[in-house]
Amino acid sequence: TYGDEDGCLEMAKRAAEEKISLTLMGIGSDWNDRLLDDMARLSGAPDASVYIDSTSKIAEAFHERIHGLGNIFAHDVVISVNLADRIVIKETFRVSPQINRLYFSNGRLPLGSLEKERPQVVMLELTVPSLSPGTHRLLQINVEGSVPAIGDSPTRTQHTVTMPFDLKLGRRSPVPPDIVSAMGKLAIFKMQERVMEDIEQGDIEPAVSRLKTMATRLLDIGEVDLARAALLEAGRLAQTGSLSATGRKKIRYGTRELTIVPKEVQHD
Repeated sequence: TYGDEDGCLEMAKRAAEEKISLTLMGIGSDWNDRLLDDMARLSGAPDASVYIDSTSKIAEAFHERIHGLGNIFAHDVVISVNLADRIVIKETFRVSPQINRLYFSNGRLPLGSLEKERPQVVMLELTVPSLSPGTHRLLQINVEGSVPAIGDSPTRTQHTVTMPFDLKLGRRSPVPPDIVSAMGKLAIFKMQERVMEDIEQGDIEPAVSRLKTMATRLLDIGEVDLARAALLEAGRLAQTGSLSATGRKKIRYGTRELTIVPKEVQHD
């Protein structure tokens, strides 16, 4: 992957056309994490870019991936969304089994394959206008995929999302705990993204400040090792103006793994 990045991305696109998903593994620190992420996403497997920081984890990574491939029960899963008037989708993320930013393509959100006992959870951030009191339809979500166990024809389902609006704030229902958990971890993931953007733009001081804030929030949720890595890289960044190759990958992939675990997800 040195010097032929464009060719690698083109091969990932061709793999997707042939229904072949790629699993990309980076061992150590001397590799392009952004390239591997893009290749995995283009091949239809956005969570199949794996960071291996020690040789002892190679066998474990292979085992987990092969086990996951053997548990696939639905292929080519896509979501399409029909929005009510004046409602806009601001951002879209997958928050389980791994945190990833997702992008609509021609009005459709590709999710790749679904595995048994490893649900995918997608979070849509919406901009909603002021609405009159009462229950309003916000959007309709359509999910389509191929389930070989029940036939060759695509399987479809849909769900309409409605929301009550009330002038009295005291009547609001409590926010479900799984959403609170997802929002907190997603905020850390977004902060990591901003850190990388700041560094690329040469804005070192705000990047250092964000890394320190990240470390505090990581400690609050019990991620001690990742918090320590963020603090160490904040000091390095302040002194040298750059992150170490190992620290950058540990932070990027570590925040990506701050997923809400399946037991936190409520199933309908």
